[in-house]
Amino acid sequence: MIDKAATEVFAERGYEAATMQEIARAAGVVVSVLYDHYSSKRELYVDLLERHGQTLMKRSIRPPTGSHHRTELHRQIDDFFRAIEEEPLLLSMLFRDPPGDRAIVKAHRRVQAMATEAISIALGDELPETERTMIAEMVKASLASLARWRSDHRELSREQCVDTATSLIWDGLSQTINHSSFSG
Repeated sequence: MIDKAATEVFAERGYEAATMQEIARAAGVVVSVLYDHYSSKRELYVDLLERHGQTLMKRSIRPPTGSHHRTELHRQIDDFFRAIEEEPLLLSMLFRDPPGDRAIVKAHRRVQAMATEAISIALGDELPETERTMIAEMVKASLASLARWRSDHRELSREQCVDTATSLIWDGLSQTINHSSFSG
């Protein structure tokens, strides 16, 4: 209950404007209960950022398991957009510029680096690590950018975004990774 309330308050008000009192009120607890779990607002925010990042990665990034890689890519991109639809607060915590607090910036970078690494691993080992990492960063950045843009263009269906992103990413990957086991 505290986590959900804190995520909502941070997403709505931003890190700087949110207060522990406001979070406690939204969670239906007294402030001392928050401090039983977290030593500071920063610690609470970093914990939420890392957990939301891990959850999104688990829901949407997986190595291919069969020979239908394009279908699996489509499913993972759909899982990514579905997660954001189900938890729109992920968008503001994970894909907007982080607050200016150094510890939060470091945590944000750490979460983003973990996502890049997870995508890189999911791409397989057909490419050298550096190239795979660059591709993973581009995939991550393009999906995050599309998710932010879509938040202002709700008239577009998730399916439209998923289909377009899948086509663009797949076409690029299949051109870059000219390997028969990947082109399935």
